[in-house]
Amino acid sequence: MQTAIMAAWPPAPRRQAFTLVEVVVVIFIIGLLLSILMPALQASRESARRISCESHLKQLAQATEGVRSATRRYPYVHRVSPGHVGEYLHPSIHVQLLSMLDQQTLYEQIDRYGWTTIEAPASATNGFALNVSVPVFKCPSDSVPSGGNSYRACYGTTPGLHATWVPGRPRRGPLEEESLAGFFLFSRRSVNFRDGASNTAMFSERVVGDGDPGVHDPVRDVLRTAEENYWPNDPAVNCAAVSSSEPHLSYAGWTWLSHDSSQTTYNHCLPPNSVIPDCSQGWNEFRVFAGAMTARSWHEGGVYVALADGSVRFINERIDLRTWRALGTIHGEEVIGEF
Repeated sequence: MQTAIMAAWPPAPRRQAFTLVEVVVVIFIIGLLLSILMPALQASRESARRISCESHLKQLAQATEGVRSATRRYPYVHRVSPGHVGEYLHPSIHVQLLSMLDQQTLYEQIDRYGWTTIEAPASATNGFALNVSVPVFKCPSDSVPSGGNSYRACYGTTPGLHATWVPGRPRRGPLEEESLAGFFLFSRRSVNFRDGASNTAMFSERVVGDGDPGVHDPVRDVLRTAEENYWPNDPAVNCAAVSSSEPHLSYAGWTWLSHDSSQTTYNHCLPPNSVIPDCSQGWNEFRVFAGAMTARSWHEGGVYVALADGSVRFINERIDLRTWRALGTIHGEEVIGEF
């Protein structure tokens, strides 16, 4: 009886394989979902990187104020004439900030009278520090080598060839002397922000060099020019005219040790993310001088800037050049509109 019942029970249906059309449809749906999700995921990651970058710049601004509170003097770029034997007997702004960035041990290990060469970075005195990565000095949107640096101290609107301003010397014109000085250019116990602290740049970004001396990258590298870069408008002409086949510096930003403009400072001669490449009026094995070292980032549309009031702003790369230059100075007395 049981056998008869089992024989009468309908057989289980056979499981059929997917047809080619079904496979194609599934693959199409998966591809469509990925095409929707991947941009959103990438945007989310970049948003996180931008938040981290903004936080790093804010920490640098706070550390600067911390140094002033502890020493009664702001950190500054020790500027001397090109070729002077003492020009590398001074620490960079970044070295001066280490103790305020939870890097006191590293600060104590550094010989503040050591020096670094530029192409490629090397140091007879502080060689170990070339491979020490300080997280707050690195933008997560950039491919920063070990020991490298994404953030620059503002030098002003000067290309760097002349003295810019000597305390006590009378001003001669709106584009001369005092009006070109940036926040870190001279030693001072206090800053007279004639333009307002919220209108004065302290730090910004600059992508690091590609490390390939054989190929010029117009975004990362610095071309050499024989033309004189004396006033802020000069690099716009001279840098645009330099052929990419000319010698170039490919190790910009590869160390936070040197106070040279190729490594830790920048200027406001050209607008942020300028299509005109950076250039310098020659360099020797120790320094870059007299040219454009422009704020640049991989953030779409602009760069982050830490201002003297401690705030951090995202500055659109299409900002009016006059406004951008005004942000780079502390004494210009320019009228700055919205930015």
